[in-house]
Amino acid sequence: MVQNGRLNKLKVGSAESTEIARTGGFTLFAGAGAQYLIYKSDSSKQTVIINLNTENNLSFANVEEYKISPTGNSLILKVAETPNLNTLTSLNLSTGVYRDIYSGSAVSHLIFSKSGADIAFTTDTGKLLTLWLYDHTMTTASPILQPRHMPNDKVISVDDIWEFSDDSRMLYFTFLPDVNYIKKPTDPDIWSYQDQILYSQYKMNAFKGPREWRNLTTLDINSGKVTQLLFGNEHKGSVLHKISGDKFVIEVIDTSLISKRAADKPYKSYYMVNGSTGQRTLLRSSSITSIYDIKFSPDNRFITYRDGQDDVYKCFDVPLNAIYDFTQEINKQMLHYDGRTRSTLPNYKGVIGWIKGTTHVLMVGMHGIWELDVTGKCSPRNLTANGKNDGLIHYSFCEKMDNQVIDPSKDLYVYGVNHKTKESSLYRLNIKRKIFQELYAGNFFWAEPYGEVPKRYFQRAKNADAFIVAFPTVDKTPDLFFTTQFRKFDTLTTLYPEKKYNWLTSELHTYKDELGNVCQGLLYKPENFNPDKKYPIILYFYQNISNTLNEPLSVDPVSSGLNIPHLVSNGYLVFQPDIYIEKGKFGQYVLMSINAAADHLSTFNYIDSNKMAIAGHSYGGYEVNQIITHTNRFSAALSGAGFSSIVNNTFDLGVVNEEVRSFSRINSRMTVDFEDAPQLYIDNSPIFKTKNIQTPVLFLHSEDDRNVPFYHSLQMFLSLRHQGKKAWLLSYKDGGHGVGSLENRIDYMKKTKEFFDYYLKNEPIPGWMQRHIKY
Repeated sequence: MVQNGRLNKLKVGSAESTEIARTGGFTLFAGAGAQYLIYKSDSSKQTVIINLNTENNLSFANVEEYKISPTGNSLILKVAETPNLNTLTSLNLSTGVYRDIYSGSAVSHLIFSKSGADIAFTTDTGKLLTLWLYDHTMTTASPILQPRHMPNDKVISVDDIWEFSDDSRMLYFTFLPDVNYIKKPTDPDIWSYQDQILYSQYKMNAFKGPREWRNLTTLDINSGKVTQLLFGNEHKGSVLHKISGDKFVIEVIDTSLISKRAADKPYKSYYMVNGSTGQRTLLRSSSITSIYDIKFSPDNRFITYRDGQDDVYKCFDVPLNAIYDFTQEINKQMLHYDGRTRSTLPNYKGVIGWIKGTTHVLMVGMHGIWELDVTGKCSPRNLTANGKNDGLIHYSFCEKMDNQVIDPSKDLYVYGVNHKTKESSLYRLNIKRKIFQELYAGNFFWAEPYGEVPKRYFQRAKNADAFIVAFPTVDKTPDLFFTTQFRKFDTLTTLYPEKKYNWLTSELHTYKDELGNVCQGLLYKPENFNPDKKYPIILYFYQNISNTLNEPLSVDPVSSGLNIPHLVSNGYLVFQPDIYIEKGKFGQYVLMSINAAADHLSTFNYIDSNKMAIAGHSYGGYEVNQIITHTNRFSAALSGAGFSSIVNNTFDLGVVNEEVRSFSRINSRMTVDFEDAPQLYIDNSPIFKTKNIQTPVLFLHSEDDRNVPFYHSLQMFLSLRHQGKKAWLLSYKDGGHGVGSLENRIDYMKKTKEFFDYYLKNEPIPGWMQRHIKY
């Protein structure tokens, strides 16, 4: 660990500490059968590599950069002899032997092949790149592609794509598009309504167009053959899904079809490409919708994907050049979600593996695990249907499933969460024997719906049906248990640090909104809860929270929002309601969701309905801003980094000076563009209704926030200040989308508690709320 610029080695289980060196940082990794430590000494300026098993070390001067091979068996050190002269040194960690493999002009873009046996890099001469290669059979690196060998004066680029194929036979890179605009220093900036991208974005990228607009190209390392895969107006989209060998699926955007009015909705086509020959096979022709979840079968015969155009899973048969809609028969069952429209739906997993010896895949749908034949010849089979809670449980696998071959005779272990009760279960699934058996059920939390179960909660022995498990809950640190049949559990640890504190409990609440729709939320109470006492309560929300009923909560100082254990231990109740959204009615439904929660909570004698507050951050901050412009029932509000105007956001520029209007249309559920429904945007922009606000509000927003611009909270604050209404704005240096450093987090937690203490507990007003600038 590094403390105060010192790298120290700590002995586990004691306070014994040994200083290794003064340094600003280090790298620790495993390779060549040992653990290695790399750091740069502040005193000698040398980069030191230590074998922690043998304590042997090597030192190198003037190391500017180093790369560790994927296998961890070797290092490449980039040494700066002069500002424009580099030496590359290859170090074999197994033998300790090192040698210089290159010396010459400055080196950039060092990469390893997947096996770690090959290295590629670039040198820059007169702003033209040369590609170099080194492998273990060579004495020194050699140039493999130089500018003078480029056809038609093409210019090599590695900014967007620069990598080896999985089999190390090919290198992927791009050609720069032709520069069609040369700006003189005295020329004005000219913006045109016919620009396919904004001038600001084009200018920021040195008038070369976005990186993804570059033509994808391959280099066959053995033959030296250069194959350009995309041409002219064709440019790579966000998808480049590779497989072993030289085949991959690519999303291609034809920029000649991009409408200047809808540059955020380009027409996309998808192809399977042979990188060696350049041959392309069409999977889906031009559409503004995308395809997702692209998977190749282990033998590379099939490609499965989810087509956003009709929202079904399809399979492309490579040898037969045929496409099958293999989920069409059960698509409604696969995608069915038993519940109201939410702000976001859980993202189910889709294809997770291929069943050995068949053309069948295993798929995780919204409420079931299915066996499907990608050719459509066999009927689909729901492996988890047992008549009990069908359609209510979200499933995920306890062990990582990454498009692997699945032996149907082996047991698989499945985690399930009932989305109504939030109860969790562990199941055993055997495909061949048609067994789906519940092994354990209870109020514990392993992951959100379809999430990956952490190894710290479930681990199976490599060669036996033996397990180490933990069942975390909100009120206690999980202990570790050993089990073989999930009937008897041997306790391995007894941890209970919460015992020393006034901790918390959680409970699920179900209630209805004004339209009679069922809603859910989580109530957190202190461990010493007294039902005869009146408690102040804070409603803290974002989008969907209730699935985390049993999730342990961190006590670490937060960078945004609320630290729930801290507040609950200090006498508050905290309620987290789910937010339900109807498209085009964002503000109306957010307000209805929060009012439904507040009305429900007001029916409990232990809740002081006159001492309710609301809090949210980012999207939740926007929701807070919207709520306080429509109701004055809350005693205080905390709004963190939230939008104040969907109108302004529509016309903002993003981090690369691009248009971001799609965020308003899609993420804020406006569904239409501003020009087609301006009043809808105004109605969902809190800044236009600040005259209605009577709630004291604390805004949090850092000036360097790149997610939501600082001006949003500043606008709200300035409007309220102008009207003489109670408002404060906290802004931390280098806070980003939160508050940043640990020191800032502690200060932020202290101030938010003091703010709520004043308005909800009638405690004295803190000094920072009274402090103001005078002439």
